[in-house]
Amino acid sequence: MSVGELKSEKEFLIELALHQFNLQYNKNIKAEVCAIRSIKPGYGAKYGYEIDTIRTDDYVRLRMYFNLEGINKLKPYRLEVDKNFVPGQLDDEVYVTIGTVNPYYLDAGIYKFRWINEDLSRYKFLMYMNGNVVETQNSGYLKLVNQGV
Repeated sequence: MSVGELKSEKEFLIELALHQFNLQYNKNIKAEVCAIRSIKPGYGAKYGYEIDTIRTDDYVRLRMYFNLEGINKLKPYRLEVDKNFVPGQLDDEVYVTIGTVNPYYLDAGIYKFRWINEDLSRYKFLMYMNGNVVETQNSGYLKLVNQGV
């Protein structure tokens, strides 16, 4: 990245989430090994994003909810449990933070904070013989477990 070149919106959001997480848990997760997607906002926030690591050997899920006001400030992460739809299986752990992002980014036209779809190209999926991806009832996809990422 050259001097004066802005980060993409995805990079900005991933780095914002990772900064607080790495600081709080003394980790060094890099933005390059993460993916981001929009999620339904919660906790009174207008925006919601989920960031996860691509590698399966250190899989971490972060959820960030924020409103555009004040300065960039995220509260400490707390560990929550995400319900699993499979009977008899353990629920998934997810780290959650809430906070604010400076509205300057939107006002100045730097970032739009539009909906970000999940990047499906990073996964291998269970597919039908006709080449279509198998989709679940809750609009998810059946991903193969060992992807060697």
